[in-house]
Amino acid sequence: AGTFRLPGNISSQYITGLMLALPLLEGDSEIVLTTPLQSASYVAMTIDSLRQFHIVVRETSTGWIIPGSQKPEGGKTLAVDADWSNAAFFLAAGALGGDVTVTGLRPDSVQGDKAIIKALQSFGATVTRTSDGYRVAGGDLKGTTLSLEDTPDMLPILAIVATKAQGITRFTNAERLRIKESDRLAAVRELITRLGGVAQETADGMIIEGSALSGRVVDGKNDHRIVMAAAVAATVAAGPVTIEGAQAIAKSYPAFFEDFNALKGHAYVE
Repeated sequence: AGTFRLPGNISSQYITGLMLALPLLEGDSEIVLTTPLQSASYVAMTIDSLRQFHIVVRETSTGWIIPGSQKPEGGKTLAVDADWSNAAFFLAAGALGGDVTVTGLRPDSVQGDKAIIKALQSFGATVTRTSDGYRVAGGDLKGTTLSLEDTPDMLPILAIVATKAQGITRFTNAERLRIKESDRLAAVRELITRLGGVAQETADGMIIEGSALSGRVVDGKNDHRIVMAAAVAATVAAGPVTIEGAQAIAKSYPAFFEDFNALKGHAYVE
């Protein structure tokens, strides 16, 4: 136990790891952020989960105080929140003209990536709330400007949507994507340009111009989100897309290609 000082703009996972461990130690602890917090919704998800087990986390002006010697309260049944981050790929496929309904998504979720709905609406996609999810269909997509400060993981799939939007799309506040499973800014630019699109990296994001995509061999960069984005890109490409390293989806969504094919996609192993 003790005081832990760390930056808030590198990765929320360091904060999450501490929050899960510190309540179990004998002494009280404090997490002090040395830079402003980004990806705040991921930390909110952690705190929300802890509080369901009656773990106390007190917010301060610079971070959180976490009392020690806490005992998680068990003996309860919880419904696990559906994954907005992975749902975003199929919702985006709907925006590209697929007309897709994804069930099980809670609009009151603390997950930041539920912002995919507003992002797709800002492009001009048709979004309809259903009884237990969302239906997304294509529309007259137009370029937009989106800040990804709290939702950086959405950039790969939103970048694919941007290729089919008329005009220019700008993504900002996404510099942390350079230290993910891959340098996602570079990986997304390479993916789009390899498919014949127009994409440019900036210091903290990307600029994408709407253009036609063609089929090519692309590198999945050992990054699950790049692989899934490439698969969705194939649905609007003029020819087949071959994804090298597609097994990277096993990290977060092993059944992705099964669901992709269930929606009348055509994915197979060469």
